[in-house]
Amino acid sequence: MCSSDLSELRFTVEPARGVRFGLTAVKNVGDGAIESLLAVRKAQGRITSLDAMCEELDLRLVNKRVFESLVKAGAFDSVAVSYSGTDGVPTTVLRPRLLAAMDAACEHGARTQRAKAEGQAQLFGAMFGGDDADTTSGTRALPAATPWNEQEQLAFEKETLGLYWSGHPIDRFAADLRELGARAVADLADAPVSDAAPQWGPQGRKPVEPDTQVGGRSEE
Repeated sequence: MCSSDLSELRFTVEPARGVRFGLTAVKNVGDGAIESLLAVRKAQGRITSLDAMCEELDLRLVNKRVFESLVKAGAFDSVAVSYSGTDGVPTTVLRPRLLAAMDAACEHGARTQRAKAEGQAQLFGAMFGGDDADTTSGTRALPAATPWNEQEQLAFEKETLGLYWSGHPIDRFAADLRELGARAVADLADAPVSDAAPQWGPQGRKPVEPDTQVGGRSEE
């Protein structure tokens, strides 16, 4: 899975677990943006909130389009669970709520960075102390947002990762396909080789007429 807490710039191999998706493989995300994100992760130890992350991110590189792609790819799922009221909440609900929180997080980060650059960090803290408190993990809830349905989430994963990750659009037809005799590729790989005629569907294999035409010409 793609994760802001575990993924690196490129694909990596995790012993006994498999391949970890590289963050730069997410569409619309460049090396500079991910290098900035990884620098924040190294400094903070773990990304616990969007606000805290945006305080140190290079927001010239990590723009709204980058954030949207990373959220749609599931990269910030591990950040979402740090907020209050997210235990057991499905990703179809969490991800749109993360998107809804992005603008405020970016504004908070830009304001914090600007104040620090002007040497007014202490004054800023006094004036906006309530806002700074929000960067603490679990102190507030993500804003409300209209949940995605499963097909929308899968479409966003396909858009950003180039593949379906949390499921597949055909999964909803799995029961019907099994009744028709369809089998998964994994099942076919493990099935013993047999000389018996294959059985396709409830009525078996469909007959093929010997004079079937192919490409407008009869087979010989």
